[in-house]
This record gives sequence, structure tokens and C-alpha cells, in this order.
Amino acid sequence: EIASCLVGSEMCIRDRSNRVDIKSNDFKGIKFKAKGNNEAYEVHITLKGIKMPPWSYLSTAFDVTDDWKEYRIEFKDLKSYGFAAVSMKPKNIRDISFAGYGRDFEVDLAIKEISLFSE
Repeated sequence: EIASCLVGSEMCIRDRSNRVDIKSNDFKGIKFKAKGNNEAYEVHITLKGIKMPPWSYLSTAFDVTDDWKEYRIEFKDLKSYGFAAVSMKPKNIRDISFAGYGRDFEVDLAIKEISLFSE
């Protein structure tokens, strides 16, 4: 079940049928392919034990074009927003979502082949 949500001015996409359940801390980041409308979007990661979701998350921005491109985002490069009760370790990840917000624009984002990497 793919769920889209609107929280304040944030549009996000989450796959609730495939809730993240990571068994190892060996992963270094997330990779995915994306294309869209030449705008900036963000990857949001929420952790188990977050005190105030959806306002507490780790995030980084990425720019898309109208061509598919692979993105590799290392967990160490994520910035923290809000209050986390646990540290950023892959086993602590609860949700991964993609968001476009903070300005008035039309969201047009396609994502595929989402996975974690360890190399």
C-alpha cells in the first residue's frame, strides 16, 4: 500500500506495506533511481523511538531532472531535524520517505529500485 500524505506543506510518499525492518548495522546508505521535474526533493528517514514524528527525522536534499539517475546517499551525510530518542544506526530506521515541500511548486517525482548499500 503506497501512501501519500500531506503534513503541513510537506508532500511525502511512503510504502506502508513494506515497513523497513533492517537486521544489520553494516549498511552505509540508501540508493535509488529518480526522475522528475527539475526540482529539489528530500529523502526523510525516521527512526524507531522518535519522540515527535513526523517533525523528527534525518534528511538530505537531491535534485532531479527528467532523466532517470541513480542517487547514493550515505547515512553519515543526513542532517537531523527534531528530537530522536535513538542514534542513527540502520537497525533503528523505521521509515524512509521522499518529500517535496517548503515552497509552492508542482510535485512530479518518480522513484524506483530503492535499496540499502554497504560497499
